[in-house]
Amino acid sequence: MTGERLTARNPGPNALAPCRCARRGRGVGTVVASAWGVCLLLLHPLSANPPRWETQVPGVRATAGILVEVETGTVLWERQADKRMYPASLTKVMTALLTLEHGDIDRAVTISERTANTGETGILVEAGNRFSVRSLLYACLVYSANDASVALAEATAGSVPRFVELMNKRAETLGATHTHFANPHGLHNDRHYATAADLSLIARQALAEPAFAQIVRTKRVVIPWPGKKWNHVLYNKNRLLSRWDQCDGVKTGYTKQAGNCLLASATCKGWQLLAVVLQSKDTWTDARTLLEAGFAKYERLVPVERGQRPGTEAAVRHGRAPCPLKIGRAVTCIVPKGRQLRSSSTVGELNAPVRSEQAAGTLTFRCGRQVVGQAPLVAGADVPLAFWWRVRPYLLRLLILTVVLAGVRLLYGTFAETDRFRWSRKPPWSGRTRRRRPGYGQRGSGDEARDAGGPRHRLD
Repeated sequence: MTGERLTARNPGPNALAPCRCARRGRGVGTVVASAWGVCLLLLHPLSANPPRWETQVPGVRATAGILVEVETGTVLWERQADKRMYPASLTKVMTALLTLEHGDIDRAVTISERTANTGETGILVEAGNRFSVRSLLYACLVYSANDASVALAEATAGSVPRFVELMNKRAETLGATHTHFANPHGLHNDRHYATAADLSLIARQALAEPAFAQIVRTKRVVIPWPGKKWNHVLYNKNRLLSRWDQCDGVKTGYTKQAGNCLLASATCKGWQLLAVVLQSKDTWTDARTLLEAGFAKYERLVPVERGQRPGTEAAVRHGRAPCPLKIGRAVTCIVPKGRQLRSSSTVGELNAPVRSEQAAGTLTFRCGRQVVGQAPLVAGADVPLAFWWRVRPYLLRLLILTVVLAGVRLLYGTFAETDRFRWSRKPPWSGRTRRRRPGYGQRGSGDEARDAGGPRHRLD
């Protein structure tokens, strides 16, 4: 059997992290693009054009499989990773993940009649028995108990069909778009399938849960058996745990249609690899061969840490001074041993005022011509507006107010001059002849006396 080449490709999507954006103004397009780029960095640690290495891994007999680095999702090896396959009991990884995400694992669960009648591998639970969710998780992941998987599904969603809906929705949010679940345990169903790449996404998310990581590396566990004088003693079916000290999980699987399947993880010198092996005649050898090849041919580098200052500054429009930048998130690079990294930065123009931790650009790391990691660059300090740009709004307001007052004064003066001219002329009605009674103006008349201001005399 010829070996497969080790390759590296972009990992699946995760959750976005928020970032701030600069104020509008000249150069804001560059800043918005930089901020959006920083958000994408949190989603995609590697570029869209991943590197491909020429390393060979001979002896792997699996029909499909994949080898990834757990933290970054960097794919180091793959064979038909997007081919639909039957996952068998690897399904229980998603069952455990949903259980851990949806409640207290120390609560008690009552076993239903449907759970007690579940076929194939189980811990022989009986209807009415009460187990803690934690005990059922150990039975599900360590012993691969199908009845425990059904009990977890009913405890989490109320029924198996509703739990299956949750499984498919969660797979979609993780980016496992070529996967469809039909049950919580993995017994054969034509509509129950997954791919090696999708299973790696689900397993990586599950390994991020401390309780899950603790359970899958447990070699032997004792759980109480209600109504019996003895307890359940369960041994992990993952033989790599006892054969190889570096192995620390995760899950075995088998059905006649799926063949032998294995999810296996190992940690060496502080970094962890995950191998997915589907339909293999020797899962233990295939998984260990892949994991050992990954550790032998590659190394994990952390070129920058969060908060580190690379000595780069960003121009700040209308700012008092340039803005010093710092690393917003530590970056991890998986590269072939002996290869050197080169770095380059892309920084956009910022608009004052600048706030600390504001997105400013990216720091890109390359191995040869390939991008192997990117770190967001953020503002390392606040940069206020320059003095002139701080007082400019107030000066503009003062100027506007001055112009308005001057206009009011000018209009007031114009109207005042017009009124003075109007009242200085003889009123229009002053030229009209008043109607006078007969005898007005003759000597001795009452009107004459009245006009003279004297006393009035009634004339009979």
